Amino acid sequence: MASKDLISQINSGERYKEKNFGPLSEFFSRKTLLINNKFLAEFYDEISLAKQDLYNVIGFMPTIEFFHIKSVSLPATYGFGSETHFMHHFATLDQLVPNEDVSIVFEEDQYGTIAKFINWCQRKLVTQEGVMRSKNVYTISNLKVTVTNLQDRAVSQYIYKDIIFQSADTLSVNYDGGEAIQYTITFKCSEIIFMPLVGPAGNVFMSGNPVEKDQELKNMPNA
Repeated sequence: MASKDLISQINSGERYKEKNFGPLSEFFSRKTLLINNKFLAEFYDEISLAKQDLYNVIGFMPTIEFFHIKSVSLPATYGFGSETHFMHHFATLDQLVPNEDVSIVFEEDQYGTIAKFINWCQRKLVTQEGVMRSKNVYTISNLKVTVTNLQDRAVSQYIYKDIIFQSADTLSVNYDGGEAIQYTITFKCSEIIFMPLVGPAGNVFMSGNPVEKDQELKNMPNA
């Protein structure tokens, strides 16, 4: 019997057109997913002399634990504007600000910690007479969000500097409920710092291709 021609062999599956199917050949063996519930968020407030004087009056920031924070919605980019001058476009620095607000959903504990935190943020921002305090005291130094993988290895960090309290959701309690009390608090920030931490080979991401341009992991979390 005459052998089948090449096209018939390919169509019947007896012969492959090419041995290497390119990127698809290793697609599932190399594909990974970063889960959105593997993160830690924490506030840090650097205490200056001016803040020390204020905190002697209003008290220090209530301790916000990792488990108080249920979810975070974080701006990851800046907004850029443009102006036209002599037929040329230039980025305007006054519009170089984070695109969105920092929004955090908190779950209240048995001690009312989040309600105290909201009250503290408000007292930190304005006096009892309604006068806004100076910026060097009403900001919280930073919010740090660390994203980890399934092995609890830190992958990246987002640091939001000079956090400013904006608003908090209305408290809702009812007798036909039974769920945890939650507050959504919105903040403004002046700067975003992104820190890529660990690459596929256990090294620090730098720039360009992270696999080829990694540097050795030194003095980094989970090293």
